[in-house]
Amino acid sequence: DAIDGLVEAPPPPSPTPPPDRTDLIAAIEAAESRNQQNYTFVSWTDLQEALRIAISRRDDEATPQNHIDTAARRLWDAINGLVEAPSSTPPPDIPT
Repeated sequence: DAIDGLVEAPPPPSPTPPPDRTDLIAAIEAAESRNQQNYTFVSWTDLQEALRIAISRRDDEATPQNHIDTAARRLWDAINGLVEAPSSTPPPDIPT
């Protein structure tokens, strides 16, 4: 009998948990809290490029975890690589 030959279908695969964006979001918030006027042009440009990529990874639901982690690491590196701009305040007058 055909029904006797049927086997039970395997259970559906467990859904993959969504990627963890916690560190990426923290890095984005840290980067966005910085003020461009405080840093050199080159280091600020590096930060902005890393931030642009990080935001795109945060907003793309299809981004795999390893790309999220890489974007977060690159953004933290850019934050830590910021170089303070020279002060535009003139030095105080020195009496002679």
